[in-house]
Amino acid sequence: TNLRALTFVVYLETQQAGGNQQLLDEAAATAKKGLATPKDPCMADADYQKIKEAATPIFYRAIGLDAMAKKDYKAEIDAFSSELKSYGNPQQTTVVPALLDTYYMGSASLQMTPPEITNGIWFLTRFASFAKPPYQKQALDTAIYWYKKYHCSATDAACMNGNPPPGFSDIQTLASQPAN
Repeated sequence: TNLRALTFVVYLETQQAGGNQQLLDEAAATAKKGLATPKDPCMADADYQKIKEAATPIFYRAIGLDAMAKKDYKAEIDAFSSELKSYGNPQQTTVVPALLDTYYMGSASLQMTPPEITNGIWFLTRFASFAKPPYQKQALDTAIYWYKKYHCSATDAACMNGNPPPGFSDIQTLASQPAN
């Protein structure tokens, strides 16, 4: 029930998993235990809050990676969304590992049945706003493809051939702001 120890265990298990489902399951189970761990009565409130603030994204990331490996897209999106919301500073969501998890949310949104196209477009565009080449271009091209599929009619040549299509730059502007 030691929050600091659980944080290290989850972090290490996640790093060592390398796609091993059993290790991902263990990391996710430990992460859920960590999220439910109450404050140790001997610990000062400020110390507990500081550890909890650092641990919460690590816990949700482990749960998200486990769900991703199982292709449980809804659980993956829920976990990564909780992870991103748990960061105290929005700027933290613009760098790895949170930025990578933003990409995973976009991909998962598009793989759901039916796909959540608007969420997929948003998260891929957000990822592209902060990613480095060549990942930036790949994610942006995918977001534009889905935007055209969602927004443009097949007979609207200006929209289909626009690069970026009309209105997409508004999404890029919003997605490039860390607080969004």
